[in-house]
Formats: sequence, structure tokens, C-alpha cells
Amino acid sequence: MRKLGKFSVLVILGMLLGMSVLPGQVVAGEIEVIITQEDGMECALVTFEGNIDWTGVGYIPAIGMDFSPNFVTLTNGPWINIPSPNTAGFWLEIDNTEIFFSYSDASHTFDEPICAISFYYAGVSDITLEVFDENENTLASITGPSNFQGGDVLDVWDLISIDIGQNIITKARLSGIPMRVFIDDLKVCRIVSPEVAIENLIDDIENMELNGGNANSFLSKLDNILMLLENGNDDVAINLLEALINAIEAQRGNKLTDEEADALIEAAQNIIDYINNNLT
Repeated sequence: MRKLGKFSVLVILGMLLGMSVLPGQVVAGEIEVIITQEDGMECALVTFEGNIDWTGVGYIPAIGMDFSPNFVTLTNGPWINIPSPNTAGFWLEIDNTEIFFSYSDASHTFDEPICAISFYYAGVSDITLEVFDENENTLASITGPSNFQGGDVLDVWDLISIDIGQNIITKARLSGIPMRVFIDDLKVCRIVSPEVAIENLIDDIENMELNGGNANSFLSKLDNILMLLENGNDDVAINLLEALINAIEAQRGNKLTDEEADALIEAAQNIIDYINNNLT
């Protein structure tokens, strides 16, 4: 295993790994974040891929998440079977680290509280996940036991998750012995109303290089759908969303690439599914 230095140590698997850099005023690298729409929720999967070894993750503006300074990442560590290809996160020095979700200056998804959080973990220490509301009330907590199976590497990654069912989580705390448990594929979700989802879809279309006629046609349909939903005409809104899907499909390979058409159709279908699932 590559020796990283002698300035500090990471104790794991009964071995000492030298730590060449302490986290301080560090800037996160280009961390991979995958945004998905799932059953009326918008989710962000943080794989930690792309960050520089032994640097803090910090604030991720695109999704309005901020990690405590003691949370860092490591690539190609003492593990196998990691959910994402190479990189995992962990915390240093103290027995917990925190992740914040409610930021007024966030540019996209998570500028409001979330409803669910999950991740995979592997380590020689138990790990506890707690979530809190804006008043610091504990909403839920769960503890995962050490899953170290012996040997020279961590090879078991277990899932741990909390789903509150409403957007009230503003902070999560991870607790355990520092530098003895790793996490990967951190996923956070928030419930998105159909109105918000439509506004996001409008933004997506406006950012595409479509000619005026096609863009205006799509945007006009979405404006009408918003008004229908505001007036409680869910069934008619669904019909118009289906017409929008047909219009998008008609432009596949013409004004829209397959990738663009797939993304727009998936977003529209997710809105339909959300409305159907919440019809009374």
C-alpha cells in the first residue's frame, strides 16, 4: 500500500497509514453528483469521485449541501467492492461530522430541507446516523454495526437510510470512531411538487438550444399545465403532459438529440406519475 507520509496517522485494520495532508482551508475538487427523479422526489447521489485525496468535501453549491471541515475523501483506500469505483468519504479527529442541507444561496435542488438520506458504509467501528429539523430537534436515528470481516481489507458495504416522508431534515450527523469507518454513495432526496418539477422542466428547456417555435410550443404547454394544476384540474393536466411527451418524441433526432428527448420525457413522465400517485 502506498505510504502517504508521517505527519499524522489513520488507524484502520490494525495498521497505521501515514497522512500527508491535514484538512484546513481546502477546496473540494470536481465531485461527481448524479441528479435523478424518483417517484415524486428529486435525489442527488454523491459518489465522492473526483475529489482530491485528504481534502474536505466542503460546500457543493449545485445541490446546497455543506460538509463539516473534518469530512474528507480518499481514493483507492483499504477496501474492495466499493459501490462507486474508487473514492469514499470519512471524518477526522472528532467522533462526529455533520452535513447541512438548507442554504438560501444554493443554486439548485437542495436550497430547502430534504426528506431522506442514505449511504453505504464499511468499517471497524459502528456508525450512527441522526437527522434534525431546523429547530435542532432529533427526527430519527439509526446505528449500523461494524461490518469488518477480518483480513487485510474492508469488503462489506452495508446500506443505512432514514426516510422521514416530508421535507424537514436540515442537518444530518454521522457519529463513530474517526478514521475507522468509510461511507460511499451518499444519497439525499426531497419531495418535489409537480409545480416545482414543471418549473425545473421549463428551466431545462430554456437552457436548450432549440429554435423559437419548438421552444415556445413546449413552454406554452407547460405554462398551461401549471395553471391547470393550480386550479385543481389534475386530469386535464395529465392529458396535456401526455401531449407534451408526444410533441417531444416528434422532435427526436430532429431538433432534439436522443439524450435530450429522453431526459425531457422522463421528467414529464415523473410529473405524471407523481400526480397519479397523489390523486384523491
